[in-house]
Amino acid sequence: MVQDRVQDQVQDQIQEALVDVAAEEAQQEGGTLKVLRDVTSELEGLIPKGEGTMKLMSSAGKLSVWNRHSGRQSNILTDQLRFQLRKRFPANHPMAGQRVYSLKPVEVPAGTKLKCWLHPEHEKRPWLDGIGLAGKTCLSDSIPTEYAARVHMRRKHTTAYDLIQDVQAREERRKDREVRQQQLEALQTMAKGQGGPAPEIYHCRIENCNRFFDSESGRNQHEYSHKKDNDARGED
Repeated sequence: MVQDRVQDQVQDQIQEALVDVAAEEAQQEGGTLKVLRDVTSELEGLIPKGEGTMKLMSSAGKLSVWNRHSGRQSNILTDQLRFQLRKRFPANHPMAGQRVYSLKPVEVPAGTKLKCWLHPEHEKRPWLDGIGLAGKTCLSDSIPTEYAARVHMRRKHTTAYDLIQDVQAREERRKDREVRQQQLEALQTMAKGQGGPAPEIYHCRIENCNRFFDSESGRNQHEYSHKKDNDARGED
């Protein structure tokens, strides 16, 4: 199946990213085998254990990372993983020098407080300003959890929250299209290199759905599930 191959490719990319970052940082710190082992062990500690525990977001090759201080979940493309793993908290941060992101969910330490998304010092403030929320601020800075921060936004800043959700959804769809095109090109190149015909890819024809299949019957069955969902909601 195409999606199984994509999943395998994503897992390979994750492992390659870990190896590259470990080798690079070990060399910067002296290049000894012990340093390499220590860095590798630290990175492996950020990976969930057990088969199937890695949360791949979709067949588009995305995965989740978590901020190790706030517990905030972010979705990234697999080719961004090296960059994210290299990030460390700045010197003035409570976790100074430690890695910012983990590939498994993080339990936020007791007492940690989060800022409203619209707080002037929130980490996503530049992005929010860029989507039309410049000047929209909230000084709430004692929110206990990420879930509570989301509820706070939805209830207290409904218009801003809806805008954020809409922009994020559009960005996700754009990234999906870009990555899907790269995957199709890679599959076709691989098939040609093996002397076989390029595989036929069947895209879901439902608006805003980015799924694709390696058989027409699989695509049709998937589209039928859309129809059943719409019927259950009473949509046309």
